[in-house]
Amino acid sequence: MPLIVKDYSWEETPTITGISIPLKGKLPPYIFEALLYDLVNEDTSVARIDNGLVMLTLHKQTEGLWGQLCSPVMEDKPAYRAKIEENLIKAQQREEEETKKRNEKKRENDKFVLRKAMDLDQQERDRISGIKEEEKRKATEELERWKEEQRQAALQEKAKLAEEARREREERESEIRRQKLIEKANRKNNVFDKVYDEDSVRASGKIEVKFTPRVFPTAMRESTKHLEEEWLKKQAEARRTADIEDSDLTEEEKNPMIMKEKAE
Repeated sequence: MPLIVKDYSWEETPTITGISIPLKGKLPPYIFEALLYDLVNEDTSVARIDNGLVMLTLHKQTEGLWGQLCSPVMEDKPAYRAKIEENLIKAQQREEEETKKRNEKKRENDKFVLRKAMDLDQQERDRISGIKEEEKRKATEELERWKEEQRQAALQEKAKLAEEARREREERESEIRRQKLIEKANRKNNVFDKVYDEDSVRASGKIEVKFTPRVFPTAMRESTKHLEEEWLKKQAEARRTADIEDSDLTEEEKNPMIMKEKAE
């Protein structure tokens, strides 16, 4: 059973109460128990060990001098025990609240760390995406620049070929004109240098020309051809009719053209 430590010392100011408790070395465990005269702020109060002493620095909740360290209730054992139990329950509740707060704070910290990690991850993805987009833009620009260079080279090559073709054409035309001038000059010279003799004259000949028989005295025209054919057709029908109607007529009398000439 722990022994109660009674050889302690204390001092106070209007805001702080200090308690010095000597350590007992390796002797059986000791306990210091006191029901303070007034309330203290547990969150700002501290304890430290220095030169074999446990130093308690307690910040008062209400300023003022106590005049004594312990409450008079300690003289009444049942009331003191009840107060101790009450304080233990309050301490337990306070510890549970502190634990809950710590857990909530831990969860908030974990969420904060997770958000930061996600933000960093998103920033890294954005950075990588930006690098890819920049590389893509540079590649596209390089490709477009190469295509433009190829297009300009093709245009220059085309212009070069066109210029060469033009020069070749002009050279051929110039050569043709030069040859024509030479031939023309040679023909002029041959006119004066040429000597004619009787043996060089061609022998005479005869060309026979045969004309297609034509009923009409005028030349044949395409514009009146159908009219002439129609007239001839009618004349042929008329001759056939005459042969049938009057078999006593002579061939000359049956020919309308002969009859027409006689009439004229």
